[in-house]
Amino acid sequence: MDGSLTNTSSIVIPGPGFKDGIRLWPWFVGYAVIILAMALPLVFFLAGQDWAAQGNFQPGQSLTEKWESVKTAVTNLAPAWKLLAFGLYLSLCSTFLPMPTSWIVAAVTLPAHAVGANVWMTVLLVTLVGSAASVVANLNDYHIFTLMLRHRHIGKFRHTRTYRVAAQWFSKCPFLLLVMFNFIPIPVDVVRLLATSYRYPRLLFVVSNFIGRTFRYAVIALVTYNLKDKGWIAVVVLLAFALLLSLERMLTFVVKRTRMRRRARRIAKCSAG
Repeated sequence: MDGSLTNTSSIVIPGPGFKDGIRLWPWFVGYAVIILAMALPLVFFLAGQDWAAQGNFQPGQSLTEKWESVKTAVTNLAPAWKLLAFGLYLSLCSTFLPMPTSWIVAAVTLPAHAVGANVWMTVLLVTLVGSAASVVANLNDYHIFTLMLRHRHIGKFRHTRTYRVAAQWFSKCPFLLLVMFNFIPIPVDVVRLLATSYRYPRLLFVVSNFIGRTFRYAVIALVTYNLKDKGWIAVVVLLAFALLLSLERMLTFVVKRTRMRRRARRIAKCSAG
């Protein structure tokens, strides 16, 4: 692979007996260290808080009420602890643990509870910490997918027609596709699986994920800070953008297929005549 951002003719579908050359356990150990380095200080800090006195985690709460208490507790943390909880949470959000992310972006962005002194400092901190944490989670996905693909029965899907069609689609512009799918707020990312199965270079995988998440969190943080409780509009706008883009791609595909069929008919008529 030449590591090109857009031209990926060198990306091929791995055949039987393909060796990916990726050492998994160093990554999994490193990931565990990263999570523990964030989780342990936060756990010790939270354990020392009197949550009942603050109106959180009352006896007899339902699961939904407890979840709301968790969100309230995170919102009321000091900025440094809030950023740590923010980074930990997003480091865990992945294809295998598709937890919602918009609420915690709001928790660290709303003016009354923002992690920065002003809108620009808040957006900067949220985008940098959030993007870095999401890259860690996505890299963990990359390595888990790699481990799964080494299993003979799972790896067989590379040789299906559906996979080959997806391979052709992905190979046209992998870097931009990864950026786009990280920009769109969806919990499960098929493109991430495709990138892993193609052995897309991890450095470019990291860069594309970071760029996409940076734009995504910057938009959500900026809108939330300025519109406060109407910050959900940012998520709706991003989803609308994804829908319009999908429709445009679909229409382009239909138009191309129609033109190809018409051309094939004309050629067939000329040959018959």
